[in-house]
Amino acid sequence: MKLLKLADVSRIFGFSRTSIYEQIRDGVFTKPIKVGPKTSRWPDFEVEQIIKARISGKTTKQIRALITSLHASRDSL
Repeated sequence: MKLLKLADVSRIFGFSRTSIYEQIRDGVFTKPIKVGPKTSRWPDFEVEQIIKARISGKTTKQIRALITSLHASRDSL
């Protein structure tokens, strides 16, 4: 597993920092993982799953369910 910086996630999606955090607030993007006092990262496999869901045309409701599932699965890592 690789952990991605905000700049990486922003580049991959073409979204600004603000847009990413708005999507997190709206429940359609995973929250970052704190890896230090001022450092957050996103697991690459979560970002990949979000991309696949969007490409396949999943609804907002389905993406929210995916995000909930991804957050829940963090406990088992």
